[in-house]
Amino acid sequence: MGEPHRGLAAMFLMMNSARLHVGLQGLGHQEMAAQNAQRCADERAQMGKPIAQHPAVRRTLQRLRTLTEAQRVLAYRAALALDLSELHRDEAVRAREKRFAALLTPIVKAFCTHHGFHDPADALGVWGGYGYVHEYGIEQTVRDARIAMIYEGTNQIQAIDLAQRKLLADGGVTAVELLDGLRAELGTSPGLCAVFGEARALLPRWLARAATDNAFVLDTADDLLHGLAFALLAWAVARLDAAGEAHTAVFEREGVPEGLMHWWRVRDALER
Repeated sequence: MGEPHRGLAAMFLMMNSARLHVGLQGLGHQEMAAQNAQRCADERAQMGKPIAQHPAVRRTLQRLRTLTEAQRVLAYRAALALDLSELHRDEAVRAREKRFAALLTPIVKAFCTHHGFHDPADALGVWGGYGYVHEYGIEQTVRDARIAMIYEGTNQIQAIDLAQRKLLADGGVTAVELLDGLRAELGTSPGLCAVFGEARALLPRWLARAATDNAFVLDTADDLLHGLAFALLAWAVARLDAAGEAHTAVFEREGVPEGLMHWWRVRDALER
């Protein structure tokens, strides 16, 4: 069963694969909701045109698509880390990618399932009141998605795992190494760089305070996880656009303010 008083670490070893799978379940809920909402908005007409062309609906659809596709890139990066940690010829690369996979696991689980529930809830609004009718399917997506935030360790536990067992355990070395490695691919978008900049500026301050204040760690763990996730999504959006997509403008409008909000909450906690 393992060493005494090390049960939580043993449990997470067992749960690592399941946590990633549940994160992908959340991603699947978002994809299903985004596709169904787009189809509904394309087919339903109001005031002489499909509601997909109405600004409020168009904004909802753009946000759903951008966040879903960016999270898929993040999940791919976690999967790549797992493959490289086992198969790369260089032992140093295998060790580095194993640390990256461990860091990304709670982020993928918590962030993707959080949005796996809240984004389909936003998508339901595309149908209006009809969204609550069983025959359209979106209400079942919303109901089914909520449990994923609890499966395999609640999202609050994932945030504590990230803060205590990943960041504090190595003094933030792995997180800084990952962020600095991705920064070169970020491009010059002011919005994307702003989210990354907040992460790199506040993470060392968080680590210094967290080393001596456990209550502070627990108070800020959720915002820390979401702040890091949005920084990683900024990188993911840059990669998507480099491949010919067009998501940066939407992410700057939707994701950047939310990502910065989490880091500002961390900063406020540091200054109290």
